[in-house]
Amino acid sequence: MKRLLKQGIFLITYTILFTSLKAQQHGISGTIVDKTGKPVYEAKVLLLSFPTATVLKETSSSSKGIFTIGMIDTGKYTIRIMHPSYADNISDITIADTDIIIDKIVLSPGIINLNGVVVQSKKPLIEQKIDRTVYNVENQVSLAGATALDAIGKLPGVRVIGGNGIALLGKGQVNVLLDDRLIRLSGDDLINMLRSMPAAEIVRIEVIPNPPAKYDAAGNFGLINIVTRKRRNRGLSGNIYGAYSQAVYGSMNGGGTLNFNSRKWNIDAAINGIDNIYYELTNPTTDYPSQIWRQNRTSKNITKAISPRIGIDYQISKRQLLGVSYAYNNKRLEQHEYSQTRIFSAGNKIDSLIRVPNDIERKTQSHDLNLHYENRFDSIGRKLSVDAGYFTLDNKLNQLSNSSSYLTDNTLLSESILKSAAPQNLKAYTLQTDLTLPGKFMNFAAGAKVAIIKTESSSTYYRQHEDIFYYDSSLSNVFNYKENVEAAYVNADKELGKWGMQLGLRAEYTQTTGYSATYNQTTKRDYLKLFPTVFIIYKKDADNNFVFSFGKRINRPNYWYLNPFRQFVSPYFYYEGNPFLQPSYANNFELTYSHKSIFITKAFVSIQNNIFDQIMFADSVTRINRLTRMNYYSQRNFGLSESVNISSIPWMESYNTVSVYYIRTKSMVDYTKDKEGWGGDVSSSNVFYLNKPKTFSAGLDFAYTFPQLSGINKFSAYYSVDMGFRWLTMKKKLTIGLTATDIFRTSKTKFYGITNNIKTSYDNYFDNRAVRVSLNYKFGKNTKNKQPAKQSNSDEKKRANF
Repeated sequence: MKRLLKQGIFLITYTILFTSLKAQQHGISGTIVDKTGKPVYEAKVLLLSFPTATVLKETSSSSKGIFTIGMIDTGKYTIRIMHPSYADNISDITIADTDIIIDKIVLSPGIINLNGVVVQSKKPLIEQKIDRTVYNVENQVSLAGATALDAIGKLPGVRVIGGNGIALLGKGQVNVLLDDRLIRLSGDDLINMLRSMPAAEIVRIEVIPNPPAKYDAAGNFGLINIVTRKRRNRGLSGNIYGAYSQAVYGSMNGGGTLNFNSRKWNIDAAINGIDNIYYELTNPTTDYPSQIWRQNRTSKNITKAISPRIGIDYQISKRQLLGVSYAYNNKRLEQHEYSQTRIFSAGNKIDSLIRVPNDIERKTQSHDLNLHYENRFDSIGRKLSVDAGYFTLDNKLNQLSNSSSYLTDNTLLSESILKSAAPQNLKAYTLQTDLTLPGKFMNFAAGAKVAIIKTESSSTYYRQHEDIFYYDSSLSNVFNYKENVEAAYVNADKELGKWGMQLGLRAEYTQTTGYSATYNQTTKRDYLKLFPTVFIIYKKDADNNFVFSFGKRINRPNYWYLNPFRQFVSPYFYYEGNPFLQPSYANNFELTYSHKSIFITKAFVSIQNNIFDQIMFADSVTRINRLTRMNYYSQRNFGLSESVNISSIPWMESYNTVSVYYIRTKSMVDYTKDKEGWGGDVSSSNVFYLNKPKTFSAGLDFAYTFPQLSGINKFSAYYSVDMGFRWLTMKKKLTIGLTATDIFRTSKTKFYGITNNIKTSYDNYFDNRAVRVSLNYKFGKNTKNKQPAKQSNSDEKKRANF
């Protein structure tokens, strides 16, 4: 705690130093432009007293959109900008012995009444920003009654991969943020959380393949940031939902959300529960020099979980916000596995059989508490935010494995019964501060973060002999791990006509300590790494722009991967951690061309070094297979993708992406070989409106993955076809959905790898074919918040500062 206190003092001192940087000047000047960046001529600029709104001074913008109001006393004022072709822009500003220079004030097109007809501007569905692609999903008809998971699944180039997470085509899995805060969930937990969130609460989704310096450098393939609506309906609102899914087994999930909004308070609460049964089928085959081992393993996974969460924001003043959020997750998983391995000798004759029933019970509880403070110093974007977080995870795992070997006539040869317990406990503390300082010459941002992670884990094995379980010290172990990361960053961006540039640099100093009590082994590491980012945008005109980005990333090993103890599935197969794992690094380059947000072309290069990944070692003498992780290869990815997005047809919306890439893997060890080859993906997501009010729609999605490499493994092609219907009724408050996924049961995973000249092949299926029925009912007032006139553009200002 002393270390955390010192680091906290450092962050507070850092914040005070930055927020005290002010120079002695006086006056207000700025530039007024429209949404395309063109200057607005003869816009009337009024300086009003606060709060009486008396006109004190008046001026107009020049042909270049520039205005100046000189010699103003210190104090608080309101600026109102008016033009016949645009909506009024109103903002508050404070003069404290300094000149205020507003780089750009963007006016939005106004609403024009023509004989009862209202013509209003609408944001394009897709906007290419300098460091991200923005999908404005707000008010998209195809997402009426949908969930956040539905919205993400329709993004071009993004794929929801079952219970494993979310990935970019041709790249890999990405982390998910909610309003710029990392969601500490993965796999099924993340999928269910997104499934419980209504798409109606989302303003936009940002895909960030090369995250700026503000974000943690961890994770090779980028981020997806979900930005939610800030101006809620006044009063009480929410939704309740439920769904039943039938695959090999039946599963259910349900829950609801509740929101209360007043002038000062905003309270969001949600709860999600699941009762899920998931079927897995894995068929590994190992080709030894004199034998072939063919395994058939089935697994019935029963998951019961409940996940409540609550967030409370209090508006201390017009500029200051204080928020707290808490999330709890309680999950119980039962895995009932049964495997049968047939051993073939020369002549393809069965020698013997190995049968292993394996029962695993896992119980996890997590608590995630976050505090957030935000101070917006003025209306031009100067902002300070401070975030503190505490996360704890308690994981208990118990396993019972019974392995029996038989001759082909079922004569018992041997039997081994093994019982184990593997509890884990994790605690994480984080403290972060961010400062944003827009300026006339450039926009500047800086921040710092401290993260402390502590884990304690152990594995205790007992082997049965004559109905008595005896402690096995050769397999049991205690492993403790600690990781500290101190980080700081600076970021600056500048626009010059049609060009824009953003440069960032992040420094992260990492210290890790891993201790194995059983092996009396301590592994310590510390390293300082720099992570630069570069973004360049060229806006040729309103319809065409080009963006180049570069970013360096780090992928640190999961603490569980560093634990050296062995987890046995059978006497002939076990998992083993590696305390000597080191981080891998990636340098990512991307060039994007966008035409009217309809055609988006991307070329990317990813240079990854010192990659750690799973590797199977098969012993040709003992026939024991060991699955571990090692830093054993580097990889180069070269790719090109094209997205075509059609939303202009009244009865249809279609989002399509084609990716092709070349992967070259170079081995760093002598027991695997270099590999290279082509790969590709095709995806198409389509919505068809079946009636004029667009309350009844059908969806048809298709995804195909061509044969490709992943590390030293060669994957076969696979595809899936999904179909669904959505009906909105009861004044669009009730949504009824029917969805069929992987209709033809074609999303099987087939791949093989060769280590030490021994080939292991897999033919897996993970229960993707299912029929899902869902109901979602939303309730609450439809009356919008009545904001004072001086806050009429507060929503746009909030969006501009994310």
